[in-house]
Amino acid sequence: MKTALKVALLLIVSLNAQAQVLSRDAWSNLAYEDMSDWIRRLPGMYPLDYGVAGAPVLFKPWGMEPWLVGVERDGIPWQRISDGLYESNLDSPEELDSLTLAFDGSHPFSTLKLATRALPSDTPRTELAVREGYYGFGRIDFAHAQNFSSKLRAEGRGRLFWYNGLRELISKSKFYSLHGRLTYALGTSWKSTFEYGGSNVEAQSPQILRPDSNRIVRPTIYSEREYGTLKLRRGNLKGAWEFGAHLRQDREDRDSYFGLWEQFAYGYAELQRSWKLTAVRGRVSYEDARYTFPGVRDARESAVTGVLNVSQDVLIGTVSGRGQYRYRTSFDQGLYSDKILDDNSAYGVIESRPVGGISVVFDAVEAQATMPKFWSDAHYEIGHRPLFIDNTFYAHQYFGGWNSLLLPPEGPSIEHRSWHFALKGNINSSSFDAGWRHVQSGLGYAVGGDTLFVTRGFGVEVWEGPSVSCNLKVLPVLRFQSMSDVSLDRYDHSRALDTRSLSRLVFARDFFKSQLHIDSYVAYEHLGKRRVTSDIKSQVIGPAHLMHLQIAATIEGVTLVWGAENLTAQHYEYLPGYLMIRKEEYFGFRWTLKL
Repeated sequence: MKTALKVALLLIVSLNAQAQVLSRDAWSNLAYEDMSDWIRRLPGMYPLDYGVAGAPVLFKPWGMEPWLVGVERDGIPWQRISDGLYESNLDSPEELDSLTLAFDGSHPFSTLKLATRALPSDTPRTELAVREGYYGFGRIDFAHAQNFSSKLRAEGRGRLFWYNGLRELISKSKFYSLHGRLTYALGTSWKSTFEYGGSNVEAQSPQILRPDSNRIVRPTIYSEREYGTLKLRRGNLKGAWEFGAHLRQDREDRDSYFGLWEQFAYGYAELQRSWKLTAVRGRVSYEDARYTFPGVRDARESAVTGVLNVSQDVLIGTVSGRGQYRYRTSFDQGLYSDKILDDNSAYGVIESRPVGGISVVFDAVEAQATMPKFWSDAHYEIGHRPLFIDNTFYAHQYFGGWNSLLLPPEGPSIEHRSWHFALKGNINSSSFDAGWRHVQSGLGYAVGGDTLFVTRGFGVEVWEGPSVSCNLKVLPVLRFQSMSDVSLDRYDHSRALDTRSLSRLVFARDFFKSQLHIDSYVAYEHLGKRRVTSDIKSQVIGPAHLMHLQIAATIEGVTLVWGAENLTAQHYEYLPGYLMIRKEEYFGFRWTLKL
């Protein structure tokens, strides 16, 4: 039985060899503001965030296309299908158990995997968290979980988040969120889960120049998401069946001159099976998306996706592989189109058996994908939705999608290749991971008059570099945690394209026979010199050296928190034009009530 349980976990663990993980237990104190505070700690991640709730997020993984990073929430695709973007401000870090950036071919470049948490329900439990900061950021989070019978469990969660506009160039924003989850046991083998949620956020962006009137404006941005998910699962020690259905609606409005609307339906069947030395997981899914944006109205696309994961325990360690094939069909104006698009990826990893607690890992991925329809078919004035992703955008007034004279009829596609080598260790309650990654990927743009078009064959980027992470036990009450990543020019290793490092010294101890628990940290964050493009400008920014501090004390289920970000009050930016807070002092409390 122990062998079967061990092998059942091989598939999950081995296929995350290139993953970087932020778990709630180890890193939850970092999310002092919103979801982007988790995301921007990951190497190469640059959410286009105004520093407030309500800013649309544009991922900039190492200066590449934003849609190359996908998002999954509990195994459900969570980014929009039409443009491939993810609005992180519609999610709350309080609902997460972990956040993982995985390089496993599940999306063309990588996938941001969100795993939600369930409150313990051995007894009715309520959580209330309140946070207020000097610069006007505030939030109230509420959650309650309860067992109504031996078969039925319910959980509800809500959030109110506000910013009152004290920061320069930023206006007020508000965020509302409400989620519910019901779990019901169907006999002794089957379990059903139904989840429903809705979120909306309204904010004002920084000043932009309206190209149609040459006026400086601060458009109001409104985003919302509603969803419902039903899952059925049957499992035992040898394997499990799971079926799921998901419906979602997304909307983004920028005053009256830009709007995007999308409906998304997703269903899947998944089988997990384990034997003495082998684990297999397969999933077949169908999705259907309908959307409207400037240049395209009432478009529709559907896709059938097959995924197979296999993990085999061999003499030297573990060999794992993952294959994915996605068959897409596109419809225009409700009519059938001959656009048949294939997305596929292959991923493999070898991990040796530990020797003295240290193992060797090598993995590689190759993927091909077509870009989302927004980037190939949208036609709009660039200033109306300023999500600039390349320097070429600045010299032109219009975005024209792809040009059939420059690209094949099926539109632009991208090929991505990467490999990764690492040493992993787990010794005496301490762990570390030191590796080297090589990446090749990219697209480019062509110019026609005052209009910008997508093209292919230019802008292919190649870079590589080291990454190190660790969680070391220094003393029984003291731990050192660190994540560092460097991206180097493939042809000139003396030139760093991006450098990110975050290190914390964490103190945790119980006092007075465990009645008082102190959990505090001091942190150092380094942002290296780099060239970055945002919707405001493109320039070389950095470096920045930041110090953070937090003190938290818990007694009888009540936690009091005081903290400060950027203690030395440095002027710094993650993206040019978005000046982050010079010094943010905040306080709050968390109350866990067991009835």
